[in-house]
Amino acid sequence: MPYIKEKDFLFQTIKEACDIYLTNGFTNIQHKDAYDLVTDVDYKIETFIKQKINTTFPLDDVIGEEFSPNLLTENTKRWWCIDPIDGTVNFAHHFPLYGIQVCLVEGNEPVLAMIVLPQLNDVFYAIKNHGAYHNNVKINMSKKDISLSDAIIFCGDLSHKDETKRITQLKIIDRLSNQVARIKMVGAACVDYTSVACGRGDGLISVTKNVWDILPGILICRESGILVTNLEGQPHKIGDSGVIAASNPTILQALLNTFR
Repeated sequence: MPYIKEKDFLFQTIKEACDIYLTNGFTNIQHKDAYDLVTDVDYKIETFIKQKINTTFPLDDVIGEEFSPNLLTENTKRWWCIDPIDGTVNFAHHFPLYGIQVCLVEGNEPVLAMIVLPQLNDVFYAIKNHGAYHNNVKINMSKKDISLSDAIIFCGDLSHKDETKRITQLKIIDRLSNQVARIKMVGAACVDYTSVACGRGDGLISVTKNVWDILPGILICRESGILVTNLEGQPHKIGDSGVIAASNPTILQALLNTFR
């Protein structure tokens, strides 16, 4: 299996980051903007993981949400993206749904992803064309048969910065509200994607293109058998404006219809 060295490195690195920086929690909170928070732990974990990657894979590029979100160029061939705490607002409020997620990208395709949800004792990882795993047990949701009326659908946070996007999100929620069993908005993409990948949920809609938010979960969902597209129903690629994932074609079509 390819990328075993990278997978083992990533597991050990994230484990060390959790042991060092999450044990005692945060000591400082700042506002990125009026509605978004960042803690000293975000900065420390991103720095720690980046330094480890730079030492072990010195030819690779690294981007992270907090320090270097825009370092990629057209000449970048192999790169890692880091979300040191996905769900920082949850973390800052001691709400246990948050995680650390990292993805390795080659040729503009995610090839290795890992998501650790420390408060749930969950470790998810996926290797392109070699499956997805939850606590080292392979997961496969490709044959999950569930009706739309029984489905749990995850939605990303409402946008504070973009009124048009926020209105679109509210319309989506309104259209789905009388079609599905429950709509969940937990404030952490790592929870959204892994929940769908392992069968705790049945679909998701995300209207962001931030690679650190979505690439780890996209690969884990794909490799677990989940259908993953952009908002137009085409295979998702880096740079697309949003993601839809679903456990079966019926749910996928219903989610796509909310944009039409």
